[in-house]
Amino acid sequence: MVAFFAWYLLKNKNQVQKLEESTGTKETKQLQLQAYERLAMLTERLKLDGLINRLYDSSYTARDMHQILLQTIRQEFEHNITQQIYVSAGVWSAIEKMKDQNMYIVSQLATVLPSEANAMDLNKAILQFSLNNPDATMNKLVLEAIQFEAKKLL
Repeated sequence: MVAFFAWYLLKNKNQVQKLEESTGTKETKQLQLQAYERLAMLTERLKLDGLINRLYDSSYTARDMHQILLQTIRQEFEHNITQQIYVSAGVWSAIEKMKDQNMYIVSQLATVLPSEANAMDLNKAILQFSLNNPDATMNKLVLEAIQFEAKKLL
């Protein structure tokens, strides 16, 4: 009787463990998919043309706009920094490089403008750069990497 009871408890314990593991895997996949969704949204929010459209104010100087763009890029990135624990190292590295590259582009374009330039001048320079160099920013590449990783989970 004792042996039967011990066998029964062991069997149920194994079944409970398997159930918990499968539930944990489903929850983990859900968290990973949500992270990929958030990072896809971050990628879209960090597009330079979208940033300047959202942040432009005619009262800003080019220097003001430059600082606001850099600050916004940093804030958007920091707001999503915890998502790195749910995604591959390659995708997270691509996100970091995209952020750094966008900040570099904005800074480089801002430095060539005259000191009296206004925000519209910087915005025009950013738009012209984006139009003349459509593959210069990593946004599209990063978005493709995110989509590829997310599809592997499905």
